[in-house]
Amino acid sequence: MIPTGDFFTNLAAELVYDLLRAGVSRLRALVRGSPEDQALRRALLSSQVVFVTGERAIQFQASANDVVAVTGDGNVITVFKGSDADTIRRIFRDILIEIESDRYTRTLKEYFAALREYCRTLPYLTLYDVHPPRKMDEVYVPLLLRERKQEDNSGLKSDKAEYFPDILQRAGQLQLLILGEPGAGKSTLLRWLANYAWDNPQVIGLTKPHLPMLVPLRTLALADGALEERLAIAIKNELPLIESPPAGFFRAWSQQMHTPWLLLLDGLDEVPENRRIGLMQWLDGILSLIGDGRAIITARSSAYDQDAWKHKPFGTYDLQPFTAGQTKTLAERWFETEAPAFLSAMEKARVVDLSRTPLLLTIAARIYLNRKAETGVGSLPERRSQLYEEFINILLREAELRGLRAELGDAVADVAKPALAHLALAMTEHPEWADEETLARVAAEYLGKELHLGNDHAAAIGRRFVKVMGRRSGVFIPVQSNLIHLSAHGDIDGELNKKFYDWIHPTFREYMAAWWIVRECNMDVECVWKRAISGWASERRNTIGEFAIGILSRQNHDVTFLVERLLEEDWISELHTEWLAWMPVTRHYLLHGELGAMASGFALLECDVERIDWRLRQRVLEEVIHFQNSHLHKAEFSFLARALIPHFRIFLQEITNDKYGGKYCDDYEEIEDYIENLRARIECLLDNFSRGVVNPGGVSSE
Repeated sequence: MIPTGDFFTNLAAELVYDLLRAGVSRLRALVRGSPEDQALRRALLSSQVVFVTGERAIQFQASANDVVAVTGDGNVITVFKGSDADTIRRIFRDILIEIESDRYTRTLKEYFAALREYCRTLPYLTLYDVHPPRKMDEVYVPLLLRERKQEDNSGLKSDKAEYFPDILQRAGQLQLLILGEPGAGKSTLLRWLANYAWDNPQVIGLTKPHLPMLVPLRTLALADGALEERLAIAIKNELPLIESPPAGFFRAWSQQMHTPWLLLLDGLDEVPENRRIGLMQWLDGILSLIGDGRAIITARSSAYDQDAWKHKPFGTYDLQPFTAGQTKTLAERWFETEAPAFLSAMEKARVVDLSRTPLLLTIAARIYLNRKAETGVGSLPERRSQLYEEFINILLREAELRGLRAELGDAVADVAKPALAHLALAMTEHPEWADEETLARVAAEYLGKELHLGNDHAAAIGRRFVKVMGRRSGVFIPVQSNLIHLSAHGDIDGELNKKFYDWIHPTFREYMAAWWIVRECNMDVECVWKRAISGWASERRNTIGEFAIGILSRQNHDVTFLVERLLEEDWISELHTEWLAWMPVTRHYLLHGELGAMASGFALLECDVERIDWRLRQRVLEEVIHFQNSHLHKAEFSFLARALIPHFRIFLQEITNDKYGGKYCDDYEEIEDYIENLRARIECLLDNFSRGVVNPGGVSSE
């Protein structure tokens, strides 16, 4: 099988490909030190070409006695048989003995093999157990970036979004700083670049092969010694090498491969603050060391200090959220023909907004695939509260695998989730509480009480908790400024010097706030009503209340009381009168009915059918149908009607079996006409959706 991809666009690699295809006679005639000989040795050093025999040859549909020349990406170049196979074994045994006898070539060969394996995997440790496994190049979707303007502090970005190869192609000798939010794909981008830098540089926008080195900046900053020693430590920590790179490797490897370095430095934001200034000074030294090589650095947007980069030869670009097209492409690469079902499951779970973040979309794919492996059918949790719980647990597990426990200590790490939830509630109740100093006090209050710490100790632990969780959690993140907070204070300059935090998406804060309330209420529904629902009754949609009801239902608690309260007439009195002032008095009752139906409908989506009284469930469904053609909330009720289809089907069966009328009213004859009318409307709704009608206008609200 001849390679069909772009693996051999490197000119030296094309030379090797032609050489191997020419056969044994040409290999025998190789002159030591000739261009062909040097190209072949570099191909072997970089694992661009490997030779397999025995059982591995059988995997490529050859015999165990054959020798198969295979590209680094697993395509067969040619098969040597019989005496040719014996000759090839001798030729390459001699070359490999020569490589192994030199410490620079030996360690370089091992480095390349480890790097290739590293770049095949996704950068998220919690995704290693995805079933079936996925390699990075199977699911990678090219990212869009926008250039950040440098002439002022506005943080303005170019109107034009570009793909990375186009940017690198026209950057000349300018180095690149890539900014992005947590989960935006920064680390994945660097692995993609490392994967192609040597084999196929044109794919990523380079004009010639480069020797890639991908290291975390945090490891580099914390290491001791000279620059090359630090790089060796960082490589050894990141890749499973048997032998550490020898002294002088940085120049020797580049000279051996006749190519410059491509330094891929990941995570400037993870460098401790007391090391960051020194690292920026050290950066000038590394740029002079790589000569005509390239350097690409990634950081979270919050870590960007324009003044620190003003006089450095870097272009600055912001990673863009996924477009709808990119979301669709990633889904197709994960699921192929099942992609529409996955995207539909995302919509049903009401997490479509999260699909703009590659990491969160990938975690959703992991959950979907693992459920398929367990049950045979791919799905996401039907209740959004359960999906967010899985999101949070996966992200916190990822943080632990990347050093959260080592940074916080066991005692604090054991209560990291409730401490984070405590912060979420505080930031929900007090939106202006977003600066590090205030949040550190909030964290210290909880941690001091929970861990029995003295005031000074609790204050120090609280500050460290906020900083570490901001860097590690993936959901609670540092931000550059807080406009709501700044607008409430006269001392703008003083506030700008503070550090602020937010959540990767408001729904994560709302879920964690609900989780805390349910925990503190000890599952008491009256307490949950007061703290999670009535307290935010002025919200058009009480997401915290929905999450709280879902958490209770998932813990096998009867939530009938909570959903019923959402339908009660006096619920409207808890709304702020200022919020209603703009509406005509004649529409207040209609608004009440719609809000009650909408709130209880969304709450019903979070409930286990068995954890809510059947009479109440049917009342909520009737209300949703009644307000189907609402002028104020038509989109919400259309979504509810679609999302509640399983409930409607149960409802229709109950009507058909005469259970509804017999239980709901003693005098069945008085409501017989109503029941028949309701049955017809439900059948119409189900029929519309079965035919793909998004907004079932045929369902009347009369």
